[in-house]
Amino acid sequence: PLPVSTRPQPIRAVAPGTQLATRQLARPSYVVGAMAGSRRDADRKEKAPPAAPPQQQPGREEEREWVPWIVPVFVAANVALFAVAMYANNCPAHARGRRKCVGAGFLRRFAFQPLSQNPLLGPSSATLQKLGALVWDKVVHEHQGWRLVTCIWLHAGVVHLLANMLSLVLVGLRLEQQFGFGTRGAAFFPGTDIPIIT
Repeated sequence: PLPVSTRPQPIRAVAPGTQLATRQLARPSYVVGAMAGSRRDADRKEKAPPAAPPQQQPGREEEREWVPWIVPVFVAANVALFAVAMYANNCPAHARGRRKCVGAGFLRRFAFQPLSQNPLLGPSSATLQKLGALVWDKVVHEHQGWRLVTCIWLHAGVVHLLANMLSLVLVGLRLEQQFGFGTRGAAFFPGTDIPIIT
C-alpha cells in the first residue's frame, strides 16, 4: 500500500498560469488521479444519455389491439339455436303418462325432457335428429353431408351448452385477442366440443 498523509495540506492562492512552487501543495499522482476519476464518474452520471426504450421481442412489432367480436357472436348464435331446439322440442305437448317435463310449470313450451330421457336438461334425441344431429347412417347411406356442419351448433342440454360456451369464452376470446380471427385464430373452430388449435 502507498503511504497517504493524514496531515491537512495548506492551501495557498496561486495566480492562474503559474506553477506550484511548494512541495506541500503537491499531492501524489495516485490521489489526484483517484479524485479526478471520481469527479469524472460524477460528471458522466450527470451527463449520461437517456436510457434507450426497451427493445420489442422479435415477431411482436407493431402488435395491434384486437377487440374480440367473433366469439361473442358464436356464443349468442349457440344460445339462440339451443332456444330454437327447445321450442321445436315442445316437451309438454309430447309428454305421456308419468313422465313429466322438467320445469314445465314456468318454462312451458321450452321445458326440458324428463331426466330419465335426457339427464343434461335438454331436448329429446328425436328433436335433435330432426334439427340435424349427426347420425352416421343418414350421412353415409342417405347422403346427408350437411349434418356434419349442423351438428356442431346443436347441444344435448343446458349442461352441454354451458360447458361448451365456457370453454369457447375462456379459450376463444384469448385466441381472438392475440391473433385476430383472420390469421392463426381461424384455427379455432367454434362450436365444437374440443377446440382445434394448430
